Amino acid sequence: ANGDDRSNVIVVTSSTPAESKSTVAINLAVAFAEQGSRVLLIDADVRHASVGNRLNIEGEVGLTQLLTGQASSTDVIQKYWRQNLHVLPAGKQTMSPSVLLNSPAMSALLRQTSKAYDYVIIDTAPMQVANDAAVLAKEGASLVMVVGFDVAEKQRMRAVKQELDVLGVRIMGVVFNLAEADRQKYGAY
Repeated sequence: ANGDDRSNVIVVTSSTPAESKSTVAINLAVAFAEQGSRVLLIDADVRHASVGNRLNIEGEVGLTQLLTGQASSTDVIQKYWRQNLHVLPAGKQTMSPSVLLNSPAMSALLRQTSKAYDYVIIDTAPMQVANDAAVLAKEGASLVMVVGFDVAEKQRMRAVKQELDVLGVRIMGVVFNLAEADRQKYGAY
């Protein structure tokens, strides 16, 4: 990315919990890395961190400690699976996640990493929990909404869309998740 362009930063969220957005974020990062891109996967869902556990990497020290100056990037960014796939776990929550993700330190981190990597994938809290994803997308990142089949509710999704419209944030893409190809319900679509 050139200058302050953050179009290679992809924020992954959902309207509610249990739509498997973290799995989508991980799979997206792996897919880009498989193609040879340099990728950083950031777990910014500090309230309910799961990326570290799912990838079986140490996640006690991570984004939180990096942004508060308690650790350096070399301490917390870990290589995973391939040389070109790096992971920044959430770390232990020590302060308000909203304050942390709205901080100048977070903005600086995204500015630096968007230049150092081909793609930066950020797993964030569901919009029902916090609007962290919208805040990050407003800074220039692309927003991907994960919609869980039989989990997402139309009313909640409409509310999220309205909130994003008010904030001037566009949804770049939607991932329809947790669907089974042979489900009878598809006859209605």
